[in-house]
Amino acid sequence: MAHAAALGIEVPEPQQYEQIQARGVKATVEGRAVLVGNPALLSEAGVALPSSTLATGATAAADAAGIGSSTPVHVAVDGRFAGIVYIADAVRPGAREALVALKATGVKRTVMLTGDNAATAHAVAQQLGIDEVHAELLPEGKVGVIAELQKQGHRVAMVGDGINDAPALARADVGIAMGGGGTQAALEAADVALMTDDLAKIGAARAIARRAYRTVQENLFVGVGVVHVLGIAAALMGWIGPIEAAIIHLGPDVLVFVNSVKLLRVRIPGAREPRQTTSQALISFISKLGDTFMKSIRPHLFALVAGAALLAGCATPPPPNPAAEIPHCYKTNKGRTIACTSAPVPSLNADADAKRFAPDPSALTVFVVRRNWADGRNFVKVYSDGGPGVETLPNTMIRLKFKPGAHVIAFEFEGKRQSITVEGKAGDVRFVRIDGTVWSWKSSYEWAAEPEASIRERALKSRLVADVTVR
Repeated sequence: MAHAAALGIEVPEPQQYEQIQARGVKATVEGRAVLVGNPALLSEAGVALPSSTLATGATAAADAAGIGSSTPVHVAVDGRFAGIVYIADAVRPGAREALVALKATGVKRTVMLTGDNAATAHAVAQQLGIDEVHAELLPEGKVGVIAELQKQGHRVAMVGDGINDAPALARADVGIAMGGGGTQAALEAADVALMTDDLAKIGAARAIARRAYRTVQENLFVGVGVVHVLGIAAALMGWIGPIEAAIIHLGPDVLVFVNSVKLLRVRIPGAREPRQTTSQALISFISKLGDTFMKSIRPHLFALVAGAALLAGCATPPPPNPAAEIPHCYKTNKGRTIACTSAPVPSLNADADAKRFAPDPSALTVFVVRRNWADGRNFVKVYSDGGPGVETLPNTMIRLKFKPGAHVIAFEFEGKRQSITVEGKAGDVRFVRIDGTVWSWKSSYEWAAEPEASIRERALKSRLVADVTVR
């Protein structure tokens, strides 16, 4: 544009303009149809391209002209090929320094994703010190590269400003749009929009984000975790009363506030330092106080955590032994015991193994499930093929293993039995459910008419209380 102005050539405004993804642009200028883009754009519009202007020919012509790192842009006017304009990308000032600064903050790998030809991409990458280059990519190609990096376990941040970058910005873990000259599509797809085209702002944004994240961790770990664990443990041990507990409860709020105020002291590089008011000076003092407190307490965090864990361990009962076989108790939501089985039940490990619902190649496996919201505390005995009864409680189940064929399963409540016949072959896994309704004046039970897939979901939330092999 500057060269045209120097030659005294007037550049008219287009009457119509359309940007075509991964192709280029088309416009109407003074009544003439103009196409500017890659060879695919012209070919799709029916413009005949001389053999010398195909991709290899264009690259060879650029090399001959000494502009091998330039991008060839093909031009057609009114359906006829007009020529090729070679565009050389100028590296933004400070770009290399910005990438060096990013690597210094822990960025392990920089990758260029571009729709330009390989020669241009590699030339620019060499100037900037970029580790890896993927050239001549369509928008979906950029998305594919990002997806592959994520599969490798990397967290990917994508920086872009064009319409072709929008899908990749949306796919990345963090999308950063350069707002100075960025397209609307890129700005809408990105998670972060920088208001200028200064790449150094990316490093500044990363530094601010890391500082904020570290502050959140400190608040959760010290202000909430340690203090609350100490307070709860002290209350459980009876060392403090309600008033002391309320005072301790306020402590984390104060700590979190004081520690968070220090984020106001974070300064963006290049920003003008405002003149401090009295309130700002007070906030600065509080933030320095919080920073000093965190620095002083950080060396002692291990001792605090160890002490809190010790107190919590003394105040809470040990976890159940997953291999122990003990009676199972049915409890209320608040932990009050309602009823317990008279005999020990399979261990927690056996319960977890049963819930894999693995088929037995030599037996028909049937799960008898007793779980629904209206069931109560009653004991219901389950019998298989006339064998001895097995006690069940609400939210429990029994696993029965039979020989292939038809078998009778019955349950008994208040002297009344109801039976059901289950049939299957070796390797089959079947599910049946006892549906109970308990009121203060009456309790009733029956076999539920429910799809086995639904009963299987209930079984996942039930406790195994017996594992019986019927011979």
